[in-house]
Amino acid sequence: MDRPNRLRLTALVAAAAILATLAVHEGAVADDVDALPASVAKPSLPAAPLAPAHKPKPAGWAVPGLDDLDSSVSLDAMAQLPLLTLGTDLATVYSCDAELYCRTPTKDRRCYQAEFPEVSWRFCAVDMRKRGLWIEQVALTRKPGDQPIDVIYDAGVMDLFVPYHSGDPRAYDMEYCYSDPVPNAQGTPVPETAGSCQQKLDSAWAGPNGLVEDFPSEIASSVAIELRDRGLAHLCTRPSPFVDVVRRGSEMAVWAVFDPGNYDNIIEYTFRDDGSIGFRSGVTGFNLPAQQDVGHMHNTLWRVDMDLNGHPNDTAYLWRHVESGTTAEDQDLLFNNGFESFASWDAFRFSTLVVKDGATNANGNRIGYTLQPLRTGTARHFGSDEAWTHMDFGVTRYRAGEPSMAGNDYERPNLYLLQNGKGVSNKEPIENSDLVLWHISSAHHEPHDEDRSTLDVGTSQYKGITPVHWSGFDLVPHDLFDYNPLGGPTC
Repeated sequence: MDRPNRLRLTALVAAAAILATLAVHEGAVADDVDALPASVAKPSLPAAPLAPAHKPKPAGWAVPGLDDLDSSVSLDAMAQLPLLTLGTDLATVYSCDAELYCRTPTKDRRCYQAEFPEVSWRFCAVDMRKRGLWIEQVALTRKPGDQPIDVIYDAGVMDLFVPYHSGDPRAYDMEYCYSDPVPNAQGTPVPETAGSCQQKLDSAWAGPNGLVEDFPSEIASSVAIELRDRGLAHLCTRPSPFVDVVRRGSEMAVWAVFDPGNYDNIIEYTFRDDGSIGFRSGVTGFNLPAQQDVGHMHNTLWRVDMDLNGHPNDTAYLWRHVESGTTAEDQDLLFNNGFESFASWDAFRFSTLVVKDGATNANGNRIGYTLQPLRTGTARHFGSDEAWTHMDFGVTRYRAGEPSMAGNDYERPNLYLLQNGKGVSNKEPIENSDLVLWHISSAHHEPHDEDRSTLDVGTSQYKGITPVHWSGFDLVPHDLFDYNPLGGPTC
C-alpha cells in the first residue's frame, strides 16, 4: 500500500476508535473524519503570526563540532518532502515553515503545528546529534483567534548517566555516542550510525494514527509523530434531566530513538490539548552483555530554556504543601531567594517548580507553568564528579557564553553546572530574568526474568529485550489560561 493511502486508512481507523468512546455535549461531532493524502494541498492554517522574536545570540553561537552538520541544512530539500497532514475531528497536525520558525540552520529540523479544538501548538523538532531529539521555538495559541505566545526556547536531554551497582561502568551515554562498535545480544559488533546516535525509524513504529519522517540531511535519522487519545480530560455527572459533561483529551507526541550502545533510549515530547507538555525518557534494548544480571540506574538530565511570553521577566518559585495538625497551607517560595541554585524534591510536601511571567491573565494572576516530576524514586550517586546528581530541580540564568548551551561539544554535567563560574556556581540573580530549568528523572533497573528471551529460560542469561523503563516530568499550566482550557465548561 502506498504511503498516502496508508495514512488515509490509519487515520480513519484511529478516528473511529476515538469517536466511539467520546461523550459529547454542546454540539455534535461531524461524521466526516478523514486524513488528507499527501498529494492534496495543505489546508489553510490560521493567519501566520509575526516571525518569533528570537532571543539574542552572539554571532556564530552554534559552535561547530560533533553536534553540528558540516554546513547548513538545505531548506529547499525540506520543502520537497511530503506534507504531513493527519486528521481527526479532535486534532490535526500540519507541517509548517522551518525557515520562518526554526532558529538553527546548522541542525536537521522539522516544523510542526498541532491544532486541537481550543488550543494549537507550533514547534520545531531538532536532531541535536550527540544529544538526541530536542524541541525548540515552542509556541502556544490558547484559544482560537489569539496570537501565539512563546513557551520554550529550546529543551531536551543534556545527558544519560547509567551507573552500575558494581561500581563500574558509570557510563555517560552521550559521551559514548562515537565509541567503538558495541556487540549486540548475540555478540555481533553493531557499528554506530555515522555521525549520530539518532536512529532511522521504520514507518510501522509510529502506530495507527502516526507517521515517521526522515530528517533531510545525509545523516540517517528520523522522527516519529503520533496523534493519541489521552483518556478522560474532565468529567462532571449531573442528575436528570441535566446532561453529564464529559471530555476526552487528545495529544500529539513526537519521539526519536537515541542508541549509544546496548540500550535504546526513546526521547519523547507530548503536546496536549490542555496546554501541558510531557517530557519522557524511555529505556529499552538489552542488558549489558558483560553484566547481564547487575542492577543499575538510568538518569536523564533535562534542560528547559523557558521563554514564557518572551525571554525576559520570568521568575522561579518552589511550591510546596505544608500540613500542620488538621490544617494545611500551600506555599510559593521564591526559588533560593532569587539566585541560581538547586533544590531537592520533597515527596511529603508535593514540591514542584513554578515559573511565572510578569504578564497576568484576565483574573489578575501571573501566567505560568509548573514542572511536575513523575517519579518512582530519587537517585543520588557519589562517584567522582557526580555531585550534580544530588539535586532534583535547578534554575540558572541563561548566558550565551556558558557551555551548557545545546550547541556546544560534549562536557560532563559537573563541569557546566557546578564549576568554574558556570551554571549555578556564579550565583546570578534569577528574578524577572531569562531562566533555564534543570531536572533529573531516574529509572531503576534491576534485571528480572522479564528481561529474558525464550532461549534464556532455565539459564543464567538475560539476552532478551527489556520492557521500556520510563521517567520524566510534565510542564502543566499554572494560571496560564483564564478558565478550563478545554472550552471552560460549566457543570
